[in-house]
Amino acid sequence: MTQNPMNKFLNKVKPSFYFAHIILALAYIICIAFLYFKPTQYDDYHFRLTYGEDVPAQAQLYYDTGKSYSEEQCIVRTAENKMVDFPLNDAIRKHAIAFRIDPWQGTVPNLSLHSLSVVLRGKEIKTYTGQALKDLINITNDISGAEVIEDNVVLTITNIDPYFTIKDDFIWDIPNHVEEYNIYISRQYMLYASCLALFGCLLLCIFKRQVIAIFKKIDGLLKRKFGVEKISRIKSYWCAPTQKLSLIRVLLYLVSVALFLSTAAFYTLGHFLMDYFSGLSMQEIVFHLKVPMTGTATNMVAQYFEAAKVPLIVSGIVLIIIVSMLALMKSIRNCRFASTVALLLSVYLLILSTSDIALELKVPEYLANQMKTSSFIEKNFVSPLEASITFPENKRNLIYIYLESMESTFISKQDGGCMPQDIIPELTLLAKDNVNFSESNLVGGGTSSSGSAWTAGAMVAMTSGLPLLLPISENTYGEYSKFMPGAISLGEILKKNGYAQEIMVGSDLSFGGRRNYFTQHGEYQVYDIFTARQKGDLPDDYYVWWGYEDEKLFSYAKEELTRLAKGNEPFNFTMLTADTHHVNGYLCGLCQSEHESQYANVLSCSSRQVASFITWLKAQNFYDNTTIILCGDHPSMDAKYIDSAYDGSKPRKVYNCFINATGDGTTSKNREFHTFDLFPTTLAAMGCEISGDRLGLGTNLFSEKKTLAETYGYEKIEEELSKRSRFYEKEILDE
Repeated sequence: MTQNPMNKFLNKVKPSFYFAHIILALAYIICIAFLYFKPTQYDDYHFRLTYGEDVPAQAQLYYDTGKSYSEEQCIVRTAENKMVDFPLNDAIRKHAIAFRIDPWQGTVPNLSLHSLSVVLRGKEIKTYTGQALKDLINITNDISGAEVIEDNVVLTITNIDPYFTIKDDFIWDIPNHVEEYNIYISRQYMLYASCLALFGCLLLCIFKRQVIAIFKKIDGLLKRKFGVEKISRIKSYWCAPTQKLSLIRVLLYLVSVALFLSTAAFYTLGHFLMDYFSGLSMQEIVFHLKVPMTGTATNMVAQYFEAAKVPLIVSGIVLIIIVSMLALMKSIRNCRFASTVALLLSVYLLILSTSDIALELKVPEYLANQMKTSSFIEKNFVSPLEASITFPENKRNLIYIYLESMESTFISKQDGGCMPQDIIPELTLLAKDNVNFSESNLVGGGTSSSGSAWTAGAMVAMTSGLPLLLPISENTYGEYSKFMPGAISLGEILKKNGYAQEIMVGSDLSFGGRRNYFTQHGEYQVYDIFTARQKGDLPDDYYVWWGYEDEKLFSYAKEELTRLAKGNEPFNFTMLTADTHHVNGYLCGLCQSEHESQYANVLSCSSRQVASFITWLKAQNFYDNTTIILCGDHPSMDAKYIDSAYDGSKPRKVYNCFINATGDGTTSKNREFHTFDLFPTTLAAMGCEISGDRLGLGTNLFSEKKTLAETYGYEKIEEELSKRSRFYEKEILDE
């Protein structure tokens, strides 16, 4: 009987050669585990100040460790090649709570600064330049102004030896930048370890005789020492095929196949999310795992398969080959070693495929924060039930338009954005001509906090003053669940004051639990794709993008507003656009080819449609008594466009514009605020008086009262909101 070729090979291979590979595999697994769970830590960072022009300068860095600034706590360095490095010892890095920089000693009318960087092991791991640098600088009396010119911050000097202090945001950001760099280094070491392991296997194959000779000596030594042939036992038990396939090995192979399929799914889905979803967070993922996913755009599923088709096909072919070998080759199928290796390899591949996405989404940090609690929300929450809200005698109508993914980032740099050319000029003009709350003197916007960086979370934050934070242990928030029963929203306040309310979307309102929120908090009348079909506005089988396009949305909105205006009650009409949703947006018949990017063309088209709709509103007889709010829901998640168009010159902000607001907007510029501040601000824009000017976590931006961002800083608030709040879970999420 002819012996199977694989069986021949197994019989020829020496036991010591098996032992060598087992030792190598164990060493490799230990090395990878050590690098993954105990990454090399570098924290010897320092600061680097880079000038915008080549001028001889001696700069000083003062640091405050709790005793204020002094000459004893100062580092003096001379600039070389436009750069000056400030070395920091361990004591400064651990104990300094504030920094001040004296960038120049002498008299000079203007001083150009290019960047401020955190440098670790010679690499600039984080650099602030342009508007981002300007936002970090606290101007003193010796500097009369700071202006961004060609990505440089030009300081106007009024006195000898000027100085400026650095805002706390810079200090709080450093640990995150250092951690990201350490993770990057660990990944590099893991890659090097993988290459070394493969190279070691190659060397073993090339020099197998020498290796076998070495392990024979080890085998002999073990035999003399212990009287047992250890290596021979390994071969006889693990490598020799048995007579039949046991149930245990069948299960091992089935589990290996399942894990291999999971690897392909996690790898392709993970990289699709990282490549196409900018700003994705674990908070959003946890939320969407608990709410209805009906109504998701069909093109998004198609885009996933388009992006993942190559790795899915390759992994499928590999799996077919492996299963075929197991089915046809008894010597492999019945081998204990083969079944064990298959399981270990599939587990390793699964861990490897999920590690990148886990680190990108900061899963370990998220899980760690789920074990911590914070009293921040409880201490800063103002219940609308306890605050006095007084409406004007002549109640104003409200039209609230959520603009999907609309950022002030898309505005030109000269007007406050990040683009060389204004992508949304009509929206920019509306913001200039009306009230726009901004982080600067130009057009700007607000920041999305944790729990409000996706549509459902954003709408909740702007109408209740609270982020949408579901703990990982929270039960499902499905279609029949009560949605944040402890929250008091804008809809409930307006309903109590006699408003007729309607929400219009061009999709299925149930997606993300939005139907529950708006019907349970204000009893909104709903107009979505199903309503349009039922009314005969659309054919029963009509479906594009997320439902129907914005061109139809604005047309239907005109009809509904005309109907609401004929009623005897003041009205609150809320609507949400969708064409500018990622990925790439939806090109409708009104879009033009004015930009290279499809997404930019969709953004420009949306800007024109909104402006046209506002023009129509101005011609209506209800316009004078109506407050109109235009607001992006959250920063865009279109990663491809953001990576190519966004230059990082300033933080990304959510667009806002208040038209026909009762406030004068004198407090609208140079504000630090979150989108949840728009809750009390909306009521103030309608002429309501709010005792204390605060509701939820939000602050009325028409007042001079400090927002939480202005009081605590963005970093501190994010840190606290990432932890669990017993107050929030009991008073807001529970009944």
